[in-house]
Formats: sequence, structure tokens, C-alpha cells
Amino acid sequence: TALAHVLFNLGTGFIAVIFLPVLLWIIRLMQEHLGLDPGAVSLAAFHTFFIAAGVAVVLPFANEFARFIERILPDKGPELTRHLDDSLLHAPFVAFEATRRVMNQAGVILLEGIRAGIANKQYNVEHSVTKVHDALDETRKFFARIPAGSDEEPLSENRVSQMHAMDHLLRLTTHFYPPQGVRENLSKESLQPAVRIAKELIDLGLSGLQGREDSDWIQRVEKKARELAELRRLERPQVITQTVGGGLEPSTALEFLDAIRWLDRACYHVWRICYYLADERNGKNSVEEFHD
Repeated sequence: TALAHVLFNLGTGFIAVIFLPVLLWIIRLMQEHLGLDPGAVSLAAFHTFFIAAGVAVVLPFANEFARFIERILPDKGPELTRHLDDSLLHAPFVAFEATRRVMNQAGVILLEGIRAGIANKQYNVEHSVTKVHDALDETRKFFARIPAGSDEEPLSENRVSQMHAMDHLLRLTTHFYPPQGVRENLSKESLQPAVRIAKELIDLGLSGLQGREDSDWIQRVEKKARELAELRRLERPQVITQTVGGGLEPSTALEFLDAIRWLDRACYHVWRICYYLADERNGKNSVEEFHD
């Protein structure tokens, strides 16, 4: 903010004034022993030392200064989108990083809901959906105002990736928390292999979106998603065969299929969200596949 900038300049300037005699002495020594011109060059050198002295003293207290500014000028607006400032539109790369961070945080909220659902824990679904929808709506409006680049520029790849991520986030909001019947079935022994894979994928996705994983975390999320999709494909015909043969009640079979289908669908969107929002993508493309 402008006030923070003014306060910082006042602080560094005040410190520099205290060291004014020392700075003048240094300039005089440079003129006498290094041949520094007494005109514009000396003035430029003095100004450089003046600013550097102030910054050198104030910089170690930058965190305390930031907290002070936050206390007197608290952030306003929705928590997720308060950093989508119009001033960022003049720097598209920075603007795209801001929108990516909003979607990262929205993804974390949804993944926490999935994890709570798998554990059959209560979760404020309505509040979370409203929060994510509002954030994505503001992000969409801000996103549309970021200046477009040519097809050859990395900005275009950022735009495409973030559009994919936004689409998957919106689709995930409709079923990120399982219905009561699915939650009850997720605790059954027959579904534990699928639940285990899903839990590992969600934990890895949460950790990755929060920047706490190694650079290969996206590949590991994809591997888990593929394992779960393959497990669903294998289980479906087996469950139907067992039901036709009288080994399973039709209602039990349908509940099992609903539960594993929910796990697969939710984790698929999680993988794609993580992929399109990951810092490590570096413009690489990936075909959306294997999910039907």
C-alpha cells in the first residue's frame, strides 16, 4: 500500500540521517583516495550509501514491520480473493500467479472436504461450497481482465492451464463431499483397498498444493488416480457377476458401485486440479484420459 511505502521510506530515511556524518566522511575519503569526482558522481554515491544504510538497518525488522502494517491496515474482502488487486493486471505473470494461488486455496478446501467425507466426519459443506464458488467467481472476472498474449507466449499456456483447473474445481464442488449412503459404505471391508488409495492421493494432493512435497508429487498423484480407476474397472464386472450368481444382494452391489464410483470421480478431479495448478508443470501438456 501507499502508506506502507511511505512509512518504510520514512524509517529508512530517519536511520540514514543518523549515519549522515559517517556517510559524508566515506564520500570525502573516496574523493581523496579514489579520485571520486566532487560533482554528480559524488552525489550519486552519497544517495546510494544513504539509501543502503537505511535499508541495512531496517531490513532485519521487515517481518515486524509487515505485521505492524497488517495491524493498522487489515486486509479487506473475501479471504481467498483479497490479493486479486487491479494493479497486478499490469504484470500478467504476477496476475496469473495470484489467480493460481486463489485456486490452490479453493482446491485445499475441497480436498479437506473429501478427506472428511472418506472418514465419515461432519463437514460444513454449504459454507465451503459458497466460499469456493464466490472465490472462483471473483477469480473468473479477474482472470478475464488479464491481458492476452500471443499463442507462442507462456502466458497463453498459463491461461489454458488455469481454465482447465477452474473447470475441474467447479465440477468437484458438486460432489466433493459424499452422500450419507456412500459415507456409510466407505467403512466396509470390501471398499478398503479403494479407500486406502484415495486417502493416499488426497493427502498427497493437499501436501502438494500447500508446497510441502518434492517435485515429483504430480506424477505420484497421477499414479494413485490411475490405480483407483483401474481398480474400479476391475471391481465393477466382478461385483455384477457375483450379484447375478446370487453371491451379493443387488442393493449391496449397487451401494458398493456407487461408493467406488464416487471415490474414482472425486480423485480424478483432484489429480487434474493438482496437475494444472502445480508449479512444476513448466508448460507441459497432458491429455485428460482414462476416465469414463
